[in-house]
Parts: sequence; structure tokens; C-alpha cells
Amino acid sequence: MSRSSFFEQSERQGHSSVNLSAGELYRRTVRLQPAAPHFAITSAVMRSAAKPGDDVVQAAGDEVTICYRLPRPAHQRS
Repeated sequence: MSRSSFFEQSERQGHSSVNLSAGELYRRTVRLQPAAPHFAITSAVMRSAAKPGDDVVQAAGDEVTICYRLPRPAHQRS
């Protein structure tokens, strides 16, 4: 059984955007509570995935929350 991405799930629910924090992304992928070094890495990955129209809604130190617009380009859905 394949797991659909967070973005795909949000699109199916009818959302036009989704806010995602570095801590939430880390918990969803690793299934552990993040420590300070993990925020820096996860935040960097999230920022690199941001496209025009996406907004950083909160940035405190290495913790970032980004509002990603939906739908995502096809090459970014997985």
C-alpha cells in the first residue's frame, strides 16, 4: 500500500494551502520528537522546497513554518 504525501492528502481534503512547521515535518517523517540540530536541517529542506507563492509565516531561530500553496507541481508531490 502506498502512502500519499501530506500535500496530496491536503489537496484531496479541498485545501488551497497548507501550513507546515519543521517540527511537524520531522515528526511525520522520522516519527520522533525533533532536537535542535534537526530543526536546522528540516528547515533548510523546507525552504528549498518553497516555490513562488509559498510564504514563510513564522521563523524563530532554526524553526520555520511555511504556507505551501496547493496544488504542488507534479515533480514535488512525493
